[in-house]
Amino acid sequence: MSSAWSLRFLTSTRGRLITLLRRDTRTVDDLASALNLTDNAVRAHLAALERDGIVRQSGVRRDGGVGKPAFAYELTADAAPGIMCADVIGALADDLNTPKAIASLHELRTEAAKGNTGACGSLKASAQLIGLLQQTAVQWASFWPASVEIDENKVTALIAERNAARQAKNFRESDRLRDELAKMGVVVKDTKDGTTWEIAR
Repeated sequence: MSSAWSLRFLTSTRGRLITLLRRDTRTVDDLASALNLTDNAVRAHLAALERDGIVRQSGVRRDGGVGKPAFAYELTADAAPGIMCADVIGALADDLNTPKAIASLHELRTEAAKGNTGACGSLKASAQLIGLLQQTAVQWASFWPASVEIDENKVTALIAERNAARQAKNFRESDRLRDELAKMGVVVKDTKDGTTWEIAR
C-alpha cells in the first residue's frame, strides 16, 4: 500500500472514522460530533464500511433517557487465511492474468460481505498470494504516517469556531480561521453535509 494513498484515505472522512473507531467503540452521535457531520452522513459511511466488513455493530448504549437506543460500532476482527481460490490461482497461472485474479478477489469480497466465512478466509489467503492484505485489521487501521502530526482536537475546535463565524456572517473571521487551518496543513471543504477536512497534499 503506497503511503500517499494511505495518507489520502486516512485523511478522508471514512479514514478519520476508522481512526476514531480504532481508539474506542463509538455511537453514531459520538462519530458525528467528532467529525462535525450529520448523523445521516455518518450512517452512510458506516453502512459502506459495514458492507465491506471493516466495521460492525457491537452493541447498544442506553443513556438512561427515553428514545431510540444508540448502536455502538467497532472495527471488525481480522479473518484467518483459508483455502486459496482456484479462480485466482488459475488466472495467475494463465500468463499472470492479474486483472482476472483481481476480478476473482472482488467476487470473493462480495460473498464475504454477505457473511460467508469460507469466502472471507479464501479472500485473505488468495489476496496474500499476490501481496495484498498482508496486515491484520488492527495494523491496517492503526497506520498513520509518522510525518503527519495534526492535532485533531485543535482542528475540530477551529472548524467549530469557523462554522460559528459563518453562521454569524462574520466572513473575515471565517477566512482568518480557514487561513490558520491552511497554515497547519489542513484543507477545509464545506459541503451540504457539513464541513470536512483533509491534510493538504
